[in-house]
Amino acid sequence: MTSRAFLIHIPSKSIRFATDPNTFIIDQEGQYSIDSIRELINWAYKKPFNKSYKIVFIDRCEQLSPEGQNALLKVLEEPPAHTFIVLSCIQPERIIATIRSRCTLINHVNMLQDQQLGEWIQDIQLTDTQTADYSHYPRIDSFSDALTQADRLNKKYSRSELIQLLNDWTTELIQDPSPHNLRIIDEISSSLEKLQANTNCQLTLEVLFLSTLTTP
Repeated sequence: MTSRAFLIHIPSKSIRFATDPNTFIIDQEGQYSIDSIRELINWAYKKPFNKSYKIVFIDRCEQLSPEGQNALLKVLEEPPAHTFIVLSCIQPERIIATIRSRCTLINHVNMLQDQQLGEWIQDIQLTDTQTADYSHYPRIDSFSDALTQADRLNKKYSRSELIQLLNDWTTELIQDPSPHNLRIIDEISSSLEKLQANTNCQLTLEVLFLSTLTTP
């Protein structure tokens, strides 16, 4: 199942999504009230306008009160099929654990652009699971690439096949022990532990690919 909620850790800057009828944004002082969260929840369950998806975006979501964060759990626990939820934060430790556990955590956001989440959502709906070649570790150039590749792999391979594939990638990458490849190997090792512990396959792949975005 495709992830519907993402928690993005941004050390020093904000992300901006363009205003759109299908995007609900909370990013200004005064908008972090419980009433705003209730309005967000009501909006999230309505059908999108002229698109197949909607996006909820909360910048600096740690500014929500504990009451607001608990209210947000409703939409995270029962996310609408057509709504994607993006939360950004500078201090993830201020976000309650139940929110963090329901989101895919993203730590590398230097390549994330305004439109890329929407592009990825469109890509995910058009995914062709038969065309990609995964005999080599895929080049991941963007947020969109990472999530699309994770979805394709999850649909194409079983858990045991994914474990074998990640082991094969490690064997290949170690032949060229560049700093970038060593970082990928370290992330693959962590992913293998998760897969062997029966962690959700797609979430594991998403975290792997998002953690190894190619630096320009």
